[in-house]
Amino acid sequence: DRCDCPLTLIRKSGKDFGGDVVGVDTVGGHRVWVRGYSHLLNPKSPHNSSVSFSFVDVSDYHHAEQRLQREAVLDNLTGLPNRGYALRRAADSLGDAPGSGLAALLFIDLDNLKTINDSYGHLIGDEALRIAARRLQEAARAPDVVARVGGDEFLVLVFEPISIEALNVLPIQLHTALQEPVDIESVTIQFSASIG
Repeated sequence: DRCDCPLTLIRKSGKDFGGDVVGVDTVGGHRVWVRGYSHLLNPKSPHNSSVSFSFVDVSDYHHAEQRLQREAVLDNLTGLPNRGYALRRAADSLGDAPGSGLAALLFIDLDNLKTINDSYGHLIGDEALRIAARRLQEAARAPDVVARVGGDEFLVLVFEPISIEALNVLPIQLHTALQEPVDIESVTIQFSASIG
């Protein structure tokens, strides 16, 4: 029997298995997360034994665990990495080999978020933050990390390799990405930022 299917593996080993969590797609396209268990019904003769399989739906637990893992590293409003993640990445990169570590850290402060919140309310302010975050992420290079560190403040971790010329151009690209006005619920928002 050369099959590596679960039934054959259980019979070959003579051991019960259990605890693995797998995603199972239903006919309707919905994914259910289950924890599977298997048990030899005749452990004295494992090669000929029938095997009992049982499954427990752990979808709620799985989704809650994934949500907690995301919240540990992501900002809830923007979906960007959060302050803790950015600081850990920066600290970890300081020990990296030359040519692969942190080349620069850019601090970005949106200039007029308080005015937007005071004038138009926090719903529009929150949407403005989400748009600014998306624009910053799109303007940064793929290996770099854009993180929201609080309020209207962002960090860009710029990783090597990067030339001095490209590093000098990056703040200009970030300013350019932010400067185009955006309409949110009939309000036109003009972003500006201090980058250092």
